[in-house]
Amino acid sequence: MIKIDIPLYNQEVYLLIEDTELIATKRINTEHDNLDKIDEDNNSRGFVWQTKYLKENEVEKSRFYIYVEKNDLTTTLEHELIHLCWDLLTNVGIKINPRNHEAMTYLFEYLLKECKEKIKMYS
Repeated sequence: MIKIDIPLYNQEVYLLIEDTELIATKRINTEHDNLDKIDEDNNSRGFVWQTKYLKENEVEKSRFYIYVEKNDLTTTLEHELIHLCWDLLTNVGIKINPRNHEAMTYLFEYLLKECKEKIKMYS
């Protein structure tokens, strides 16, 4: 599980590159103390999942996961990053529409660069 820092929006994101979705979901469910659990019965090449956890002062905070199947990094990563950008921006109150999508494109560019650098480091 690779942490991706997003300083501008102060959001917590984890990238999982695994052989199967089952491995990724089991890691999410066991390695972090989220307020809910992700369904382990799915079978996809990638997903984005948003959940909540309690910080030490009992304040709820969002946490995001992006999973991409190890053998499908070419297009699935970009596809899932678009979902992640939309979810992150919605979470921080930024509304995306046809006349206001620069925040999404800049965030996508940043996340794509960060994820590709982290994938290279951990490969």
